[in-house]
Order: sequence, then C-alpha cells, then structure tokens
Amino acid sequence: MLLLGSFVVQQGVFLVSVRQRGCVMLRTNESGATSRPDHRAGRWAGFGQLAPYKDFLIGIIRAEPDITLHALSGALEDAYGVSVHLS
Repeated sequence: MLLLGSFVVQQGVFLVSVRQRGCVMLRTNESGATSRPDHRAGRWAGFGQLAPYKDFLIGIIRAEPDITLHALSGALEDAYGVSVHLS
C-alpha cells in the first residue's frame, strides 16, 4: 500500500481516498456489507413531495426527452394544480 496525497494506491491499480477506504472498512466491520446503503444523502427513494407524480413526470419525459424544467413544471401544474420551484 502506498499513500499518495490523500489517496491510497494498492498494487498500482486501485485508487481511492483514504476516507472512502476507511468508510468501506468500517461498514464491512459493522455489517459485513461492502456496498453502500440503498439511499442517497439520507433520503429514501419514493418518499419525496413529487413521489405521487413520478409516473406522470416520467411519461412526459419519455414522450419529449428535450423538455425543459419550466415546461415540465407547467405540465404538472396544468394536470394536477401542483406548483413546484424549478430547482
């Protein structure tokens, strides 16, 4: 193992940050799993404020892949009366 700045190089092929290596080792020691949990930033998929409209939004995006966020939010407001911020 070779420390290169804040990265760890093992056998010249594997390059990860020291923090990431520590997180994986800690997770492996605690639960035996090396993969990260099935959520991002503490949010579980499917429980956001737009979750009830997911199928509607995906349908519009599939029908018109180049749709803008402004047009997409307008379509949601027209169909369901839900006003959303573009961000």
